[in-house]
Amino acid sequence: MRHGLKQELTQTIEKQEKDQAFKLAFAALDKGELTIPELYQQVLATTLNNLMVSEAEMDDLIWYEHTLSSIVRSIIEAAYPYVLKEREKQKRVCDKRVLVFCPAREDHEIGARMVADFFVIMGYKVTFLGANTPESTVQRAVANLKPDYLSISVSNRYNLFETKRLIQSLRQNTTDAVKIIVGGSAFSNNEQAAQEVGADLLMKTFGDVEKLRKNEEADI
Repeated sequence: MRHGLKQELTQTIEKQEKDQAFKLAFAALDKGELTIPELYQQVLATTLNNLMVSEAEMDDLIWYEHTLSSIVRSIIEAAYPYVLKEREKQKRVCDKRVLVFCPAREDHEIGARMVADFFVIMGYKVTFLGANTPESTVQRAVANLKPDYLSISVSNRYNLFETKRLIQSLRQNTTDAVKIIVGGSAFSNNEQAAQEVGADLLMKTFGDVEKLRKNEEADI
């Protein structure tokens, strides 16, 4: 990443200067000064994760969080052509399918969107179901698509119980070959929670997805 670019982009987003944020981000991607994982992890995710406010401030600043989330979401959606370009560079296309979603009552889908693009870059076939996905929808998608991996993104730690219940139900209707991956800020300071909800893997970064693909290639 070009020196100073992270700070420049972060400040632009924090100032709600959407047009300028787009210009900076996509000019850097065009010039090769920035990769998609760097943009997502070091700029967009960091900006949102650093938006910490007290409960007393929450009512006054919820609009600000929504505004920044909207800008970040728009950048991710517009970045997909660059995701495909990075997939072409990786040359790791495979037949394995990943189903990416947030469980019921989990409304924060930006992390899941990023993870879905990371899997795309590494050559997986990806289906993104979105936020607040009912169990019945997940079960039908699994039955129809027969994925190799289920990637569940959880931001709110209060949704961990729902995640555990969902995974238990999925285990009853899928084969052992289907691996369940969890990630999201709900696991950031509590890695043990991944085991407690019954997941096979905890993934935090693009590097984790890259490692998974390399391990698969080594087993072929």
